Amino acid sequence: MPALLTAILFLLSVFSGQDAPSKTQHQSSTVWREGDPSRVECYDNSKAKRDWPLPGPECAKQVFAKFGEPFMFPAQNGIAYGISSTPDSPSNLSLWVDNQTPTTQDFYLCCISTLLDHIDVYDEKRHRILSESDKVEQKARAEGTQTVKVCSCSTTTSIPPHIIAYLGSANLSTGYALPPGKYTVNERKPAGDANFNTEPPGNSVPPGLSISIP
Repeated sequence: MPALLTAILFLLSVFSGQDAPSKTQHQSSTVWREGDPSRVECYDNSKAKRDWPLPGPECAKQVFAKFGEPFMFPAQNGIAYGISSTPDSPSNLSLWVDNQTPTTQDFYLCCISTLLDHIDVYDEKRHRILSESDKVEQKARAEGTQTVKVCSCSTTTSIPPHIIAYLGSANLSTGYALPPGKYTVNERKPAGDANFNTEPPGNSVPPGLSISIP
């Protein structure tokens, strides 16, 4: 089978199988004061409707109980991303964003690739693990062909200023072939770019979310 067709079929299999979400409008009902940290927004974009409290300590407690408390990466231009998991499901990761800017920001979402495009994964030996998408892209480039990314469900979501919001989840098994062991999940910069380097920058794995896959 030609490499280009193989790549397209793989990407379709990874990104399909999910219902297309509708555009999400997030609202904040509390007043933010200069110097205050961003507040966690109680929002769940799953089909199950829930009554979340307003942004605040009780809200954060409930939403972290559901998705895990995120490890937040350094902000760039006022936008910081984070990754979380729960002890009972360590390979199921959730993506967060902290809008530290003074204005509402729009974010594009595309199925599970929303999360998978934002992460790199390292094993205990400090080796970066290539994602299945990286492997497809690496093979295509070696053969002189190109891959085409497709998205079967996409939307945009608006995050108010000084709000930390949940963006979506994905299981590592959909994007990586990982044996049991301990791993560190880091931020991929820039998000979505193919990365074939298996060594960490400076031979030192940056701080990230630690998970153990049984």
